[in-house]
Amino acid sequence: MQPANSKNRVYAMWDFVGRTMGMINNIQSPNNLARNSVWKDVVGRSIMANMLIQDESKGDQMHQMTWRDGFDRRFPFGDEVKQASEAAANAAE
Repeated sequence: MQPANSKNRVYAMWDFVGRTMGMINNIQSPNNLARNSVWKDVVGRSIMANMLIQDESKGDQMHQMTWRDGFDRRFPFGDEVKQASEAAANAAE
């Protein structure tokens, strides 16, 4: 897989959420999710993703540390993405 030419908010969240979805796929037994440590990580990552999407300045700071000058701030998240993120985080809690 070739890395994206632009390291931006969408790229960063695509990676973060994709990894979270991979964790969900690795849950062996969906019974009693409250005691499953992987599920607890998924819930935490869902809340973190929502925080980074809702307050882009926090995400920008984190991504800036990772990619330094290579981080591209030009692509803000729209209202539809923010609403979906909020709904996913609320459903996970």
